[in-house]
Amino acid sequence: MWECDRAIGLVSESDILSTKNCIVRNNLIYNNYRTGIYMGDYIGYTIGGTYNCQIVNNTLFNNNQVGGALNGSNNQAGVDDAKDSEGEIRLTENCFDNVIMNNVIYALTDRDIFIRKYTTTGARNRIGHNIYYSPGNAVQKWFWDGTEYTDFAAWQAASGDENSVYGVDPLLENANAMDTDLRLTSGSAAKNAGCILELSLVGELDMDGKARVQDGKISMGAYQ
Repeated sequence: MWECDRAIGLVSESDILSTKNCIVRNNLIYNNYRTGIYMGDYIGYTIGGTYNCQIVNNTLFNNNQVGGALNGSNNQAGVDDAKDSEGEIRLTENCFDNVIMNNVIYALTDRDIFIRKYTTTGARNRIGHNIYYSPGNAVQKWFWDGTEYTDFAAWQAASGDENSVYGVDPLLENANAMDTDLRLTSGSAAKNAGCILELSLVGELDMDGKARVQDGKISMGAYQ
C-alpha cells in the first residue's frame, strides 16, 4: 500500500458494530499521506471498535505526512491532532485484545509518530518485537492513552511494549522515499529477530514468496 490517503484500516465507523478477528501481515506500507494502519472506532463512540486483530510482520515507512485528520463526527471528544498527526499505527476507541508485533516502523519526517493511541478505552493489547527507527533520531515519539512519550523506556512501561528496539537502523536496501526498496540487508538488526508466532498468524510465505520461518527464526517486517 503506497501513496494513499490512509492505508490499511481495521476500523469501525459506526457506534453499533465492531471489527473483529482480522490479520494484517507481510505488507509494505509506505509514503502514505496519513496513518499506515489504523484501528478502533470514532473518538467519542462507545460501542464499536477493533477486537482480536493481528498486525504482524509489516514494514511501515514514511507515512503520516500531515496532521489534522480528526474532525466533525469522527472526533466528538474534540482531540486536537493538527500538530502531531495520527502516527504510523493509530488506535482510537475500543481496541481490545489486538496484537502489534514483528513490525519494522521507519519514520522519516520529524512530525511523525511511531504508534498513537488516542484514548483510555480498550485493554489487553499486546505490543512487542517491533523495531522503531528514524534517521538521526528525528522521531522519538509515541502516544498511549492520550499521553505523549518521548522516552522509549517510559513508552514501554505505559504500553506494555516488550522486546522492541528503538534507534537501531534496520538497514533497508534503499530507505529513500523516491526510490524505495524495503527488503532487509544481510546485516539488518531486524533479520531473524522477531517473535515466533503461530503459523496461522504469520503465514507460510513472506512478501517475496520465501518461507516466513527459516531454521526456527523469523525476521521483523514483511521480508524474511
